This record gives sequence, structure tokens and C-alpha cells, in this order.
Amino acid sequence: MPPAPSKQVAGIIGGIGPESTVDYYPLILSRYAERRPGGHAPAVLIDSIDLKRIVDSITSGDLGAVTDSLRRELERLAAAPPVPLISIVERGAARLSLMAGRTWDSSGHGSPWTALSTPPSFRAKGIRISLPPPEERAYIHEKMGELIRGVFLPETRERLVSIARGLSDRERIEALILGGTERPLNLRADSVGGVPVLDTTRIHVEAVVDLLLSEEA
Repeated sequence: MPPAPSKQVAGIIGGIGPESTVDYYPLILSRYAERRPGGHAPAVLIDSIDLKRIVDSITSGDLGAVTDSLRRELERLAAAPPVPLISIVERGAARLSLMAGRTWDSSGHGSPWTALSTPPSFRAKGIRISLPPPEERAYIHEKMGELIRGVFLPETRERLVSIARGLSDRERIEALILGGTERPLNLRADSVGGVPVLDTTRIHVEAVVDLLLSEEA
């Protein structure tokens, strides 16, 4: 008889919009199935966030304040978590620390990555985040409204790729962080202009599956 499926339950808060939230579910199930053959599926609970609040914040230019508030709340929970807390920022920093370089770009303006400039978890590992110039960050900020509504335009993707390549040329970055859950939806690739791309959603998913499978060990 095959072993019983995991009794661990993974809870997801967000992504910001429905497209990125839905993205998590099949990624978790498919990665779990790859690592635990036999047909079992893990238990996953999804709780959405207030999309209107995010959209209003983008419109008013106050998204940074919202992400800063979310960061503080995560720090409070991390200090005494009622359950294991898997932070997308912490997991991204851990993955980057395994790579040789120490200078990265974050393409997520207004995400938890850029709200902190270089987050403490990155500084502790000697990693510096390099950002695009203000006018390009403003463009990324503006197009966030498209992504959370599930609008993925080829011209937007082309401009994002151009921004990433320009930053690579100027800053000699060694990896591109797709910071935030929406960004990978319109820029999913292994590399851009020869620079490795770190898809934080997939990194996060791998950590979730690690936790689910740890209960079965």
C-alpha cells in the first residue's frame, strides 16, 4: 500500500491579482507530483487579498506604502509565527546566495523587493540589488495595473525585456529577479540577454513543496 498523503496544509495569501494566485495552484500540484509520484495531491488553502485596495494604491501612486505595511506585518509574524512562514523574499535571497555573484536586479517596482531597496536578508548575504532608473521604474509601476488585471501585452513584455537588457549593460548584473508574484506572468524565461532570470514564484513554490514533503519523511 502506498504511503498516506501529506497531512500538512499549505496556505497561500495572494498573489495580488487572480492570475498570479491561480498560477501558484497548478505549480504546487505539478511540482508535488514530480517529487512524490503516486497520484496524491497536497492540501492547499488559498485566501485572496483585497485587489481594489491594491489597484487604488497603484492609481494614487501609494503602492510603496502598501508593500511597506505588508513587509512590517510579515516581520511581526516571522518573529513568532503561529505556523511555519515561507517568505518569498527570504527564499529568493537564499537561492541567490547559492550563485557566484553578488549584484542583482529587481524588476519589481513597488514589490517587497524594491520597497526595501536591499532587504536585510540580502544584505546579510552580501547581495546588492540594482534598480532600473526612475523613468523605467515608473513604467514598470504603471504596467503593474495591467498585470494584476490579467492583461499581458506583447509590447509590455518587449519593453520589460529592453529594461532588463539595459540594466545588464549598465550595471553588469549577474541575475534578474522577477520580484513580486505578477512579474513572472509576462516575463517567464530562463534568461534575458544572457542574464539568468530568478522566477520568485517558482522559488516560492519549491519551498512550499519542500515543507509539504518534509512531513512525510
